[in-house]
Order: sequence, then structure tokens, then C-alpha cells
Amino acid sequence: MATILFIPGALLFGVVLGSVYVFMAATFVFLIGHYLCRDVICRMIQGNVKFKAIDKAVAQEGFKIVLYLAHIAKKAVNTTI
Repeated sequence: MATILFIPGALLFGVVLGSVYVFMAATFVFLIGHYLCRDVICRMIQGNVKFKAIDKAVAQEGFKIVLYLAHIAKKAVNTTI
């Protein structure tokens, strides 16, 4: 997500200051999602079978899944730009 935000940030504030702002914004959004919204999201998906399967897979093979999703995201960004 930070890569997508970097271009407008660099255009609006310059490369250095835009990079700092994008980094701060991405960190802030991550912290909000991780600490404030985690319980709400967990309650929402508690009974969903697909999310339970994903959670189990991430618990067992998390590193492989993260690499795979990063690869998919990179391709998606590259094909849309």
C-alpha cells in the first residue's frame, strides 16, 4: 500500500518529505488496524469457515503465504500502473 501512496506523496510534498509522510501514514494505519480493530474483526469472522481455514494455514505456513501474497500484490500493482 505504501508504494501506491508514494507517488501522490512524492508529487505533493517532494520525494523526501513525501516518503516520510507515506511511511508515517502506513505505520499509523497498521497500528490502528492491529490494536483498535483486531477484536472487532475477529468477532465478525469468528464463524466463517473460509477464514478459519486461512487462519490455520497461516499458522502452519505463514512465511510461504506471506511471500505468495506479496508476489500477487506486486503483480497486481505492476499490471495496473
